[in-house]
Amino acid sequence: MKTLGTTIKSYRLNKNLTQWDMADKLGISQSSYSRIEGDLIEPSVESLYRLSKELDFSIDELLDSIYNSHEYNIESQNLKKKL
Repeated sequence: MKTLGTTIKSYRLNKNLTQWDMADKLGISQSSYSRIEGDLIEPSVESLYRLSKELDFSIDELLDSIYNSHEYNIESQNLKKKL
């Protein structure tokens, strides 16, 4: 299942950036950035906005991707229960 952190990580990897690069761009520590990608903390609205600019994605697309993945998993689980 896609999560906020895993989706952000995939955008970062597509740009060939390290966690250190992103932490520097956001003005946070690498360990804090790692926690965002690990879904241990949620980025602030400001950080999410800056991430979208640095990684070239729209926040709407990001949230739609995560929501649609979640809905797909719920539907798959419900289908398995019926079988």
